Amino acid sequence: MERYKLKQSIRAYASVAVIALAAASFAGGDRCESATTTAEMRECATRRLEAARSELESVYTKLAHALEPRRLEKMIASQEAWGTFRDRQADFAASAVEGGTLYYVLHASELAYLTERRIAELRMQLPPDSDAPSAIADPPSTAAE
Repeated sequence: MERYKLKQSIRAYASVAVIALAAASFAGGDRCESATTTAEMRECATRRLEAARSELESVYTKLAHALEPRRLEKMIASQEAWGTFRDRQADFAASAVEGGTLYYVLHASELAYLTERRIAELRMQLPPDSDAPSAIADPPSTAAE
């Protein structure tokens, strides 16, 4: 009985968190602010994730062009490890509502959140003149996507 109550509490908390994340997905009068159905929240979470992935690719590419080869190798390894962490963390977070209609919303929202944090981390590594010539012809794709 106690385990059931705990599980219900976790699901209730996760549902509130999903709604808050989906509502916050896009600011500025977007219909995501007033999303109330699972379909609307799913669309908003998907849009937020797509925007974050696009921005990550842009920042990753800028950083790849700015790094010397030794640091570039370390960044690639870091990105691959981060991608594994991101996927597993999103799976864990969404497991609170596994089997429910909010699963995808929570999963995509967690992916977006973690991607946004990664963007901030990579931006901190950009040199002030991030338009510097690249040590490589074409930066590697982000294997963690």
